[in-house]
Amino acid sequence: MQVKEILRVKGNRLLSIEPAGRAADAVATMAKENLGSLVVIDQGRVVGMLTFHELLQAVAK
Repeated sequence: MQVKEILRVKGNRLLSIEPAGRAADAVATMAKENLGSLVVIDQGRVVGMLTFHELLQAVAK
């Protein structure tokens, strides 16, 4: 199986957040859309990936 086959089923919608975005908004988006991560975009450029696991770790501290 190739990635393009997975994307064909999944669709090409990309959900993202800005670096200055609120963690609560990220959690809400991930929960609503059943996602494990969001792409972090700053001024149109991908600067990272935020995972649900990372959010849980931050809350646990």
